Amino acid sequence: DIPMPDPIPKEEIKEPPKPKEAKKVPVVKSDKIIERKTPGEIIKKPQQKKETLKTTDPQLTPDEIKKLLDMEATPSDTTNVPGENERCLYMMKETLYKAWIRPSASNKTAKPAVIEIRLGSSGAVLNRRLVSSSGNAELDDSAMAAAAAVPVFKNLTPGFLKKYKTVTIEFELE
Repeated sequence: DIPMPDPIPKEEIKEPPKPKEAKKVPVVKSDKIIERKTPGEIIKKPQQKKETLKTTDPQLTPDEIKKLLDMEATPSDTTNVPGENERCLYMMKETLYKAWIRPSASNKTAKPAVIEIRLGSSGAVLNRRLVSSSGNAELDDSAMAAAAAVPVFKNLTPGFLKKYKTVTIEFELE
């Protein structure tokens, strides 16, 4: 007799798994628009309209920029406003320079004429004197004449007048 081969086992046919039921998502009322997409797609938010805003910050005039630069302010991303003392010193120098009749530039010297001014508590000039000569008599005399032309400095703060009894100002030809 011939032995019979073992029977080949029959393959069990498995049924494919049933797809899971989608969970119910609660509906929330909102003013946002969301599109339902298939799971592989991205939900996009509605595009917001971009607007360009104009700044309402005050812009400096060329004269204001020049004044700030004269007060030794430096251009930068931050603002550094001069303090009370710097503003008062600047006002004094500006007042004296407006009264100054400059000699001709042909007499320009390397050194400035330096004038010392003694102030009273009200801003009145009590005394003025040349403390350092420029070496040019015409420049020295014109600087002293400018100092004599200003009998009182207005708008100086009490704090400044307390701190600065005497002030020195340089007169130089540019």
